[in-house]
Formats: sequence, C-alpha cells, structure tokens
Amino acid sequence: ESSVFEDSSVTEVSFESDKNVTLGGCFDSANSIERITLPKELTVIKNLEFASCENLKSITIPGTVKELGEGAFQYNEKLTSVVLEDGLTVIKEYAFKGCDSLEEITLPNTLTTIEKFAFYEIKSLKSINLPASLKTISENAFNNSGITDIYCAENLELESYDKTAFISNVEGITKVH
Repeated sequence: ESSVFEDSSVTEVSFESDKNVTLGGCFDSANSIERITLPKELTVIKNLEFASCENLKSITIPGTVKELGEGAFQYNEKLTSVVLEDGLTVIKEYAFKGCDSLEEITLPNTLTTIEKFAFYEIKSLKSINLPASLKTISENAFNNSGITDIYCAENLELESYDKTAFISNVEGITKVH
C-alpha cells in the first residue's frame, strides 16, 4: 500500500488549520517532500509516519505530541535538523534510525524516555543535550552514532541507563559536560 505523497512531485506541505488531524501514514515514503509544517495541535505521530521521506530536510514537532512512534523518521537520509518542542515525553525505538545527515536535534525539557536504537547509526550527530526531565535511556539508544560530546542538565538523575546506550560510537565520546 502506498502513501498519498509517495509518487507525488509535491515538495512542501502545510495545513490550513492548526487543529489536530490524523495523518494516517500519508507521508510514509513521500520522496519529493522537503518541508512539512505540522498543525500546532497535532497529538499523534504513529509508527513509520514519516519513514523514508528521502528529501525531508527539517521538521518541528509541536509540544502537543507526547510520543514519537517507532521508526517515525527512520531512513530520512537528508534530514539535518529536528526540533522537538516541550511536551514530548517519549521517543520510541528506531525513531531516527539511519537519518544519516541529522546534525542537530533539540530534545525537549519534558522528555522522560529514549527507547532502544532511537538514534541508531546517525554518524553526523556530534553532540547531544540531555534534559533534566530524562529518566530512561534504553539499550543502544545512540549506538553507532557520531556523538563525541554529551551535555547533561545540571540536575539530571537517570533512573534507568543501559550501558550500551552509547556503545560503538564512531569517534568515541570525548567529553561529558
């Protein structure tokens, strides 16, 4: 089953209203789309919702979204920047797997959980800021990434941290701030 935009030449999508909508997988494999402006009241990003959007470059996830679904943005090879607004609490497994060009991601101050392999194989990501709200970093969350610098909020107190969370990073972690 193909998505609405899979064979489309549309490069930009925005919504007329900021009200919540059901995306229903319409962006999965939307190869020509470079920019999507999501409704400010969007509440759900399901599994694989934006997977394999080959030309998507940046996106802002509104704070009304509480969880990013499994593999939500996996294999978006040109995605360079992601802003996750305050409100998001969980990044599900494989959410950004294989986003080879991702250089910058802003984690919200409401984030509590990063599930396994969430940022797997993102070699262009060199640093990450871990917010004080973070309680769980699961196995291989940042495995095989390019992270060399980890910035921790002053009052960060993890309840669950898997020892493989940052294993096999390309250059190795050089600083924890």
